[in-house]
Amino acid sequence: MRANLFCYRDPGDAWVADLRRDPAATLRATMPRLPAACPDLAVAGPLEIRPIDLVRTEEVERDGLVVIGDAFQTACPIPGTGVGKLLTDVDRLANVHVPAWLATPGMSRDKIAAFYGDPVKKACDAESLRLSHYARSLAVESGAVWRARRLRNRVARTAAYAARGGWKAVASVVQALMLAGG
Repeated sequence: MRANLFCYRDPGDAWVADLRRDPAATLRATMPRLPAACPDLAVAGPLEIRPIDLVRTEEVERDGLVVIGDAFQTACPIPGTGVGKLLTDVDRLANVHVPAWLATPGMSRDKIAAFYGDPVKKACDAESLRLSHYARSLAVESGAVWRARRLRNRVARTAAYAARGGWKAVASVVQALMLAGG
């Protein structure tokens, strides 16, 4: 099985060094319930650690060239907007822009600019970027509002789990609520 772990850690953080040195032990220490879900956890190969950077390609309006998806603007993988962004770009190209482009000769910068100025594309890119920043803030911000949002999400996840798992899981929801209040 392959696992992808997304987290917001500085590459120089001691936790990252521990993860490189002993991934299984570090993951078990970080996620105490992991052994119950993966009792035979073993890391079979080298880790690939990469930063999550949010970047946008500049000066893309060029004759005859279109850059789409993550090649145009990356998204954080945590909110899961990357594929939707790509599909929106492809949909707008296939159903709006390419037919209009082919109706007249040439593939000028102005035609390409129409794609990047497409309101549906722009809204999708903006929402993806907003959700990327939100996901990071939800994970790392320390203010009361962010702590309350994390608690809300934890309770909602536990309730969803309880709904799938019956009464025994409901007890864990009650316990989570009691711990949150105390």
